[in-house]
Amino acid sequence: MNITVHRGTHQIGGSAIEISTASTRIMLDFGNELSLDEKYIPINLDIDGVTKGKPDCDGIVISHYHMDHLGQLTSALSEIPLYMGEL
Repeated sequence: MNITVHRGTHQIGGSAIEISTASTRIMLDFGNELSLDEKYIPINLDIDGVTKGKPDCDGIVISHYHMDHLGQLTSALSEIPLYMGEL
């Protein structure tokens, strides 16, 4: 198993963690960075098979409904299944 933290290690918010094995690849959360600057524009994640190219991800799992955990969903490829609780 491999775990790749794409965002969220050196700041509060913006959680995006990839968990993969030889046969499976999922994203745990897919969030925006947080900023106190009202003019801040979040930087979109750029991940092959998740945000661009041929879909190569078995699903995106959202832990909870906060923008720092799901704010990047609009940049994910539409073919990738999304898993989250009811709102």
